[in-house]
Amino acid sequence: MVFKFLSQIWKKSPFYNLWQEIPLLYRYLVEKYFEHLVVVFLSIFILLAGFLAFYFFNISKIFSFKILFNYVFNTIVSYYIFIIPLVITLSLVSTAYLFRKRRFTYILFSLGVEPSKILVPFWFLAFLFSFLGLVYFQAVYPKAMLLQKKAYLESKKKPLNFGIVENFWYRTPDNTFITFELLDLQSLKAFQGYKLQLDENFKIVEVVPIKEAIFQLYPNAIIFKYSNSVLYGPGYTKFPVSGVIKIPYDEKLLKVKKPEYMSLTDLFRLITFGRNFNINLIPFVWELIKRFLIAFFLFWITLYVAFLAFGLVRVNMLRVILESFLAVIVFYSFIFIFNTLVVKVSINPWYSLLIVALFGVWFFIRKTAEEA
Repeated sequence: MVFKFLSQIWKKSPFYNLWQEIPLLYRYLVEKYFEHLVVVFLSIFILLAGFLAFYFFNISKIFSFKILFNYVFNTIVSYYIFIIPLVITLSLVSTAYLFRKRRFTYILFSLGVEPSKILVPFWFLAFLFSFLGLVYFQAVYPKAMLLQKKAYLESKKKPLNFGIVENFWYRTPDNTFITFELLDLQSLKAFQGYKLQLDENFKIVEVVPIKEAIFQLYPNAIIFKYSNSVLYGPGYTKFPVSGVIKIPYDEKLLKVKKPEYMSLTDLFRLITFGRNFNINLIPFVWELIKRFLIAFFLFWITLYVAFLAFGLVRVNMLRVILESFLAVIVFYSFIFIFNTLVVKVSINPWYSLLIVALFGVWFFIRKTAEEA
């Protein structure tokens, strides 16, 4: 029923005629793969929803269908990206098993079709999954993480303005940037901040260092008050100043509480903006690199499993699954260990890019071994 409905929508789309220009072999292969992908995706989604609903009933101090839905849905949306490599693997293996069972690949090989040509559509799929991963990290992941955190706090009857906020920053429409290294939401104090006025070319016009400020939270605004500060104006002139800063609330306190609540463009902007100021950028750089590493892994795992499942004349499906799962375990173990090193000892996040070379060598060695 679902496939029939999706098929009708697809045939009415403007891309259908373009799709018909693609060779039949590739179209058939991709169509069957997407059928298996949808089945695996929805099956795991439903299983996770049931598990999270059960978990919610055990941790929640209040019951509300709205909070339950927000928690379950946004938790899955937030973390499903980390399960996608397994979804890709299982759907590829199940599709390959169907093709092998019908001896479709043997017929192609006997007709002189090279294994490398069978892999052509999977290059397209690998790029597609990687691109969609980046779109997800830009538009979906930050909002889902924020909503999931809010639902969790509501279920535990904890206030939303809870804990410590690091690296708070905000940009007003007139190119004024307000940044604080730390906000204590219990004492309502902000520490080590700057108020920066930029011109239309984003060159600094005025700087006000703010060692400490007090602030108040209102439903629609955050108001900072500071005193005994100095304004550095054009020509390095200095003026003693005190002032009040009012900005929209807009959940900014929660949004900057963790780098996970920021989109890719937010992270780029903050890293570029904060290089010349006393802001700890390591967590934000690591979050940005981590997201690109996951996008890379989506590309890699698609090609790797496709090569093992479709690109060889003889295939042991159990071995393909085990090798693919091993790759997933190795990748996420590396991410977990490196995340611990970043948090505990502030290791340079750029070292994590070594995993790209590691998996590139892994693919090359595996491909060379099979072709030998």
